[in-house]
Amino acid sequence: MTQKLNKWLTAYLILFHVVLATVVLKSNFISLVERKLGLSPTEQVFAPYYKTLVSFHQRIDKNLPDDVVIFIGDSHTQGLATAAVYDRTVNYGIASDTTTGVINRIPLYTTIKQAKAIILEIGTNDLFKTSNEAIISNIKKILNVLPQFTPVIVNAIFPMDETRANQPGINQRIKAINNAVHTVVTLQKNRFFLNINPILTDGAQQLSRNYHLGDGIHLNKKGYAIWINALHNQLSLIDNIRSDREKQ
Repeated sequence: MTQKLNKWLTAYLILFHVVLATVVLKSNFISLVERKLGLSPTEQVFAPYYKTLVSFHQRIDKNLPDDVVIFIGDSHTQGLATAAVYDRTVNYGIASDTTTGVINRIPLYTTIKQAKAIILEIGTNDLFKTSNEAIISNIKKILNVLPQFTPVIVNAIFPMDETRANQPGINQRIKAINNAVHTVVTLQKNRFFLNINPILTDGAQQLSRNYHLGDGIHLNKKGYAIWINALHNQLSLIDNIRSDREKQ
């Protein structure tokens, strides 16, 4: 009787582990664990939408004049009317893009070396996929890849309305990342950190409902107006710095 019971128990355990393994492999459990540990390989897999836009960007890039301001970023940038900031611009924003995506496509934009300035806005989508450390590390890589003699305006990651975006506590992460990136930027030449978050946030340090579309993440017309004005002023400051250097 004991021997028969042992056989049934052994068979049950084998069947249990087979079923468990099947469920784990067919679910996203492994990918979730990898993401939590910062090991997820999905960052290297670029969606068709991303590839299509990069392809169009490369066509545009071949026709750009010198002294253009290049905007690189995610949906925040893609939705920005860059001509309102400066009269000679190109918008290389891609919705859902990440720091990894930017690292991948920067070498494909050959006119970057002739740009008047580069406006970088990236990191929001990384928040849902990887760690603070990985985001900061990738922004460092981006700055190292961009031409050292070209002015680069690095935008702080915008705050969120945590309730509307259903992302409790995310603004603490954003603040920590922005502080770290600010330190990195200030230690480099021709790099400028632009942080309009104090203007965009309300008394609770959330993205004000006056400045987002209702999703708690994306800027509305009023939010963009603040960003456009700040970018315009920053570019003017860079022009003044360049002019002073030429006079010396």
